[in-house]
Amino acid sequence: MEKGVLEPLAPNCSEAVMKFYTTDPKEMQKILQWIADEISTNTGFEGHQGQKIPLLKAAKEYDTNWPGEMAYSGEESKKHKEEITKIWKDRDSGITTQEEAIKKFDEIEEKIRKKSYPNSMLKACAGLGDNDAVITVQKDGFVLNIGNNDISQDTTKWTGKVEKMGIKVSEAEYSKELMDKARDCCCGITFFDGYGKLIKDGKSKG
Repeated sequence: MEKGVLEPLAPNCSEAVMKFYTTDPKEMQKILQWIADEISTNTGFEGHQGQKIPLLKAAKEYDTNWPGEMAYSGEESKKHKEEITKIWKDRDSGITTQEEAIKKFDEIEEKIRKKSYPNSMLKACAGLGDNDAVITVQKDGFVLNIGNNDISQDTTKWTGKVEKMGIKVSEAEYSKELMDKARDCCCGITFFDGYGKLIKDGKSKG
């Protein structure tokens, strides 16, 4: 498969998990902004366009502080299940309007999302309804979980920009550790094939 090209049977909005071996805030900001620019170029969602990643003082400030559960299927979501059901029931019975129902639902959805992704900095179309990317800062770099649908085309040549930085990279299809961190299927999609500093742990692609 060519670099950054979706396989014919790959479902839309699945997951990409990559590790970038840098904790330099300036390099982190550049990588994340390049990805945000790629998303902006390809997405059809207005809310995902024009995302700006701030330059922060320390690597740890980029961490999403993800508690490990999905916004649309985790415990926090279940807590609000009856409340959400009532919103649509009231809408269907004419107690509230469609607009009022959507407003109430959006408020609850945002509350759940903030609990699941407290320090969200980046969004992309992703599997299972969770569009918030997860940044996990480690001692030797940072791991990025992100929906792959809007970054696989490499329209802005963001992968080449990362390669020019000369940092090491690993990705889920070549790393069991990263594959285990995926929230959804990675679908055999790879981004850095042929890059000399791509780290592989022996796991076969696909």
